[in-house]
Amino acid sequence: MTDDELLRYSRHILLPEVGIQGQERLLSSRALVIGAGGLGSPVALYLAGGGVGHITLVDHDTVDVTNLQRQIAHGQDSVGQPKVASARQRMLQMNPLARIECLQELGWPDFGVRHAAAREPLLRLRVPTGHHL
Repeated sequence: MTDDELLRYSRHILLPEVGIQGQERLLSSRALVIGAGGLGSPVALYLAGGGVGHITLVDHDTVDVTNLQRQIAHGQDSVGQPKVASARQRMLQMNPLARIECLQELGWPDFGVRHAAAREPLLRLRVPTGHHL
């Protein structure tokens, strides 16, 4: 772990449940977040802030002004941008050490079936069909 990482994640490292070994496991882990909307936004931000090593963010949509009150990874300056680009920018503001792969495509079911096995998702969030967050 670099000096920058030791400083950035020092509060995690101080927790007996995490320690250096736990933080190193986070840094070497991979997460797949399908959707950068109401559920995916906070998940992506917390994963980046917590030091998950590689995050793949998948969403086909663009940011709309109606998203802003509930999709916390996006701001007014993000309206019209792809959600994955907007979320990545905010994630890197929180943690410039984060490695984030963005894929602007429909995330489920096609992407999940083809690619989920290649990653180690920490969380898989699904909203019932017909609902949008």
